[in-house]
Amino acid sequence: DKSYIFGYYFGKKDGIEQWKIYFPQRPKGHKFLCNTDILQGLKRLPKDGGEVVVVTKSYKDVMALSQFGIPAVAPHGESVLISRKVYEFLSKKFKLIIFNGDWDTTGKYFMINSLKQYDGVALTFRHPKQYAKDFSDFILAHGKRRASTLISILNSKLDGFLKKQNKNREKREKRQRELLAAEGL
Repeated sequence: DKSYIFGYYFGKKDGIEQWKIYFPQRPKGHKFLCNTDILQGLKRLPKDGGEVVVVTKSYKDVMALSQFGIPAVAPHGESVLISRKVYEFLSKKFKLIIFNGDWDTTGKYFMINSLKQYDGVALTFRHPKQYAKDFSDFILAHGKRRASTLISILNSKLDGFLKKQNKNREKREKRQRELLAAEGL
């Protein structure tokens, strides 16, 4: 058997080595073994935060985005949402959180449910056959120059994303106030 195996080592936690093992040639649903809940890419974030951070679905996308100076983190799978604690940490450091998943059932679930819980915007490739299923595959298919152009286009829309996030936050806060008022609190 000539199967490839990749290991991602995250150091020790409570004296136990933390690993994520990837078996790329296994069928979907059996590709990973993991004994950690460490947020991938957390150590790569700028200490002072910044304009935007991407919460994506894989460490390969974290690495691809970092090539272009875009801070990113990833839970250990597209079906794993970040915790409230992680969201609070990110939202204090960055003005905008972008949730990025694939344009499939799991990816849509990840983005929709993230936005149900947290402020931010969802961003994905809606036509994966035309573009790619994710950012790292986009770079492979179209090259760094086209990826850089795509990032420039997205940067030009950053103000609009920030306005949308603020509008969503205001709606959620208004809804919370109305619920509290209805309960007499």
